[in-house]
Amino acid sequence: MSNKVLPNTVTTEDLLKALETKEEIIKINEDNDILGFFNFYNIKNGNTKVQFKALFKLYNLWSKQPLGKETFYSMLRMYFRTGRMGDYKVAYISVNSLAIGEKTLELLKEKKEDPTKSPARRRHFNNFLEKYHISPGKDLIELEVLLFLYDKWTYEIKRKTKMAYATIIKMFKIDFEIKQPKQNKYWVKIDRLALINVTEESLSRIREGYYAKEKRKKKKQKKH
Repeated sequence: MSNKVLPNTVTTEDLLKALETKEEIIKINEDNDILGFFNFYNIKNGNTKVQFKALFKLYNLWSKQPLGKETFYSMLRMYFRTGRMGDYKVAYISVNSLAIGEKTLELLKEKKEDPTKSPARRRHFNNFLEKYHISPGKDLIELEVLLFLYDKWTYEIKRKTKMAYATIIKMFKIDFEIKQPKQNKYWVKIDRLALINVTEESLSRIREGYYAKEKRKKKKQKKH
């Protein structure tokens, strides 16, 4: 039986298949009311993106003794198709079956938020700039080089979730001058002398690695 099927939607055929397989039985604490929340609002799998945090807010309003965010998110991943929308986690649900009012539904639906307004993301981005002493200047450097340094830094601090490519561009646009001579090719004006722990040799290696990767992508696209 698929772990993306809610208990109240299981068919006889699903149960028979489950009996034939040796899938591990998932035990849910008796105090867990999250399945009850899904059933109460008739939340089912669908094609509309709804942010995890929006569903969690609704659950907190509904539950008398709400469980933590991590437990709720884990249950969403267990029973629904999930993904990402930029920096946000989303679940794909059917809005046609939802037993909620229209105003609440509008609050749940996909919303475009400006990630640069988030104090946490801004602080995270500033920490990255401080790590390499990246500051505005007159020297052009490829955005891809800075993205490589960002990936390297997030790996060093063991951060599991990273900012989306589009978000990083928006962050740089706030305080830095950005050039875009070609489509999807960005250059950022920085103070090269202030950039620490990055030698010309390491910059060359980063560029070589990036352009080699781009060539492989183009070859694959030609084959298809």
